[in-house]
Amino acid sequence: MLFNSCFSGDNDSNSKTTHWFTSCESTNKKDNRIFFSDGIGNIGASSQINKSFARTGKSSLLMLPSEKYALSLTINDSKIGDYYIASVWFKNDSTTPILCGVYNNTFVRSNESIKTVGEWNYLEIRTHLTEEAKSIKFYIHKPNKDSIFLDDLHVYRLPNKSVFLKKKSKSIQHLNIKFPKENTIKAIALRKQAYTQGLQNKSTKKWLPIKINNQDARMRFKGDWLDHLSNYKWSYRIKQDSSLSFSITNPISRGFLGEYINQAIMRSQDLLTTNYRYSYISYNDSLFGIYGIEDHFSKSLIKTWKFGEGDILKFDESDLWLVRSENKGKDRVELNYLDCAGIESYTNRNNENNFNKIARNLDEIKFGNYNSDSIFDIDYMAKYIALIDLFEGYHGTIWHNIRFYRNKASGKLYPIAFDLTTDKKNTSNKLFIDDIDHPQVFTTLLNNHNFKLQYYKNLVKYSSNNFIESFDSILGVDYCIYKNAFFMEYDSIWIQTDDISSRAQYIRERIRQDLKTKLMKSKFLHFEKNNLSDNYQFHPNISVKAYKQGNNEILIQNFFNKKIKVLEIQSKDGKTIFNEIKTIPAFSIAGKQPPYLSIKTKIPVKYLKIIAADKKWTITISKKAYPISY
Repeated sequence: MLFNSCFSGDNDSNSKTTHWFTSCESTNKKDNRIFFSDGIGNIGASSQINKSFARTGKSSLLMLPSEKYALSLTINDSKIGDYYIASVWFKNDSTTPILCGVYNNTFVRSNESIKTVGEWNYLEIRTHLTEEAKSIKFYIHKPNKDSIFLDDLHVYRLPNKSVFLKKKSKSIQHLNIKFPKENTIKAIALRKQAYTQGLQNKSTKKWLPIKINNQDARMRFKGDWLDHLSNYKWSYRIKQDSSLSFSITNPISRGFLGEYINQAIMRSQDLLTTNYRYSYISYNDSLFGIYGIEDHFSKSLIKTWKFGEGDILKFDESDLWLVRSENKGKDRVELNYLDCAGIESYTNRNNENNFNKIARNLDEIKFGNYNSDSIFDIDYMAKYIALIDLFEGYHGTIWHNIRFYRNKASGKLYPIAFDLTTDKKNTSNKLFIDDIDHPQVFTTLLNNHNFKLQYYKNLVKYSSNNFIESFDSILGVDYCIYKNAFFMEYDSIWIQTDDISSRAQYIRERIRQDLKTKLMKSKFLHFEKNNLSDNYQFHPNISVKAYKQGNNEILIQNFFNKKIKVLEIQSKDGKTIFNEIKTIPAFSIAGKQPPYLSIKTKIPVKYLKIIAADKKWTITISKKAYPISY
């Protein structure tokens, strides 16, 4: 396949150690303990070296029933932003060990095998340091008293300093960004703030003036999590003018070549994508290597699809990230973020009446109140979800990551294939239909008979050897060019994978297990469990929502699990417009439309006064029109 046929160039040397590896061959003793010494430094072993068989070489490591830990490696020269990939092979039919990484009491673990070759199974973890740490330690933990064989521990640290390449491909676009020194200092401070917070938010995404290829532009950090600020490559959103907006992305955050492969294949099947590609980036004439380039959601992007005029919509995720900012990156499980999420448009921000109309379908699919044939193109959705299964692109189907193109002529919604891959390895042994907690907006679609038939048909097609072998011609020469560019900068062994072939094999096995019959008999239920426990603490930004309707109405929705009292509505200057006490019932079942109150007023209003949880609250009435779907 083309994945393995492109030329592999030499990657640039780096004075800082990047590899630690042992194939369990060479050993030495220190303080009566056995260590492997065929890596750099000592890798802790155990008491038994097995010389009867191995995955590579002549030896492997045997963990005896009494042993809990093996193959320990401590790296002492780590620094914030370092990114590590660690892996190990194991042999045991009934027990899977746990591959662990730990720094400052922060643990990363995996006990789910990614792939199997012969009798050996492969574990991998990926992590980056989100805080200063004196060291990071990797090791194997065996959770029971079985014996287990281990071989080929490999820890790879990506370079964490600017890489000045000896050569670069002339076929790849090169963008030179001029970043004034004072703005560089500001960016460093904003990055430090993001690490202190544990994630990015509006406070760290400040626009800074730059020049890109000698043209005026502005730039800010992009992304939510800290992987976008790992190592020396930081992800940015760039605006050159009102119509040209794109992002440059740290390749770690999109699975190195993974996002490019996934989008290119999906685009070949007439699915909408953000045209993900690569470019070299220089800052102040210093080459920082290769970055992902992605068009931002705009009318310009719509024109590239040739699907006709339309809009790009999304669910408002600001409340989700507000709570995560307040809780150091953690969610509050009792809050139903999707239920209370508003709708936003990238292309109709200033037309309330038009927005109210075009966004209605998006509000309906939140609560499962829709006819699949009228809202979705069934053939498109069947191809989209089948390819999501092939690439395990489930990250792109989480409600706050989905972006929808709405065709103006038909009014139908088309999810855009984007943000499919992350810095973490995909390891799910499931299909889209097996676990629908994340893509709950599609549950009604999954019950459509025609969709099931088309989805199954596409699973068969996209998991076939013929389709996988067609990747060579689909990806073509551009893939070889990009792959070689990555070889120059990173270690090719750790960014190239055959996981797509393995995944196709898994899907074919599911098909052989009579998947079609099970699928056609399945009944998918919209998310209805009531997780609004008594521990639900009122949140002024989430528990109650108030919107202008664009028709002289104020819509007030109660997402709190207890009733609320509306006291009054005020204008911007604090003048009382409405002061008749009204009660809105409790929001009792997640995934359902909330209790609401509609109040007419022709006077511009801004504040809502309520009583909830025995306390008075002031809620700001949103300027955004709300799509009426009641």
